[in-house]
Amino acid sequence: MNAKNQPLEPQRLVDAAIVVLKVCTAYASAHDGRSVHPTELMGDAAEGRELAVFTRHEVEEATRFLVRLGYLEAVGQSGA
Repeated sequence: MNAKNQPLEPQRLVDAAIVVLKVCTAYASAHDGRSVHPTELMGDAAEGRELAVFTRHEVEEATRFLVRLGYLEAVGQSGA
């Protein structure tokens, strides 16, 4: 099983989810309520800076988690 298929440790998932939610909320506030998939902000020096400590897989998993909980709507990516 490669790293992409391995489940995240619960605390790592929660840590990533907190940052994803914070970044998405800040983005929506700065862009008239517009939503964006968090992975689209990875590498953005201004808006995605806080995501840099997480891998793309971790951000994707955290996003799916937040969608399942109803905190985020699935946008920009199918299967999110």
